Amino acid sequence: MTVDFFSGNVSKIRVQDQEFNVIKHIYSSLVLFGRGTHIFLVQDKDGKSHILKDAWLLANQGMSEITILSTISKKLQEDSSPDAQKFQSMHPRFIVGEEIEDSTKKRRGRASDPPPERLHRRVVTGPVGDTLTSFRSREEFVKVLLDCVDWLEFLHKKCEIVHGDLSVNNIVIYRSPLPHPPPKDHDGKRPLARTTRANMATQAIVTPAPKEGVAEDLPVSGIVIDYDYARQIGTTTEKTSGTLPFMSLASLDKNNRGKYVHNPSHD
Repeated sequence: MTVDFFSGNVSKIRVQDQEFNVIKHIYSSLVLFGRGTHIFLVQDKDGKSHILKDAWLLANQGMSEITILSTISKKLQEDSSPDAQKFQSMHPRFIVGEEIEDSTKKRRGRASDPPPERLHRRVVTGPVGDTLTSFRSREEFVKVLLDCVDWLEFLHKKCEIVHGDLSVNNIVIYRSPLPHPPPKDHDGKRPLARTTRANMATQAIVTPAPKEGVAEDLPVSGIVIDYDYARQIGTTTEKTSGTLPFMSLASLDKNNRGKYVHNPSHD
């Protein structure tokens, strides 16, 4: 990690053998105890934009997010079904990840009551999306949620993985790049449209929607991100995980402590 001497901002971050230029520091965890997550918008040497996450995860948490994303990518490549093809551009794209050989145990291991050990991890993913709350219409919002439901079904049935931490912060809206507008005339002039009362009356006519609904193709996709707490279906966990307002009641039941299994229905 390279820090600018004058501004104090992070300018470059290396993950394995790849170096990324930091465009913007998007998110920084404000919680005193936890993963200490930092999210950066970065660019690789080819100018492509990605999301880089730097965090400290519990050592006994289970499967690494790097392993989860690699499993998903491999499954999508091997599966030739229409469902898999549909998700080629809608899944979290794994770029590179690294388990940094750094642990909090080295610094806090001698404390009388040391906190749980945490390991340092960096992972680069894509595509770059907008927050769920940035939806521009009800149709767009519903489309994003339906995409996420379809993706979770594929994740559960084909990859045999549960997400484990669905929340408003872990769903993003990916907007497909719009095509370039047509070139203007050489003289820059275009004929003006003649507005008449007949034209205005024609434009004012509103056609009701058909009973079967409207098939509108919206250039957006809903993508589920952040697989820190993902695990194989049927895995029993000692501690529950997730974002409190969005956790299932079963995971909050104290009687399930030590024997809780996060099922697909909990996602």
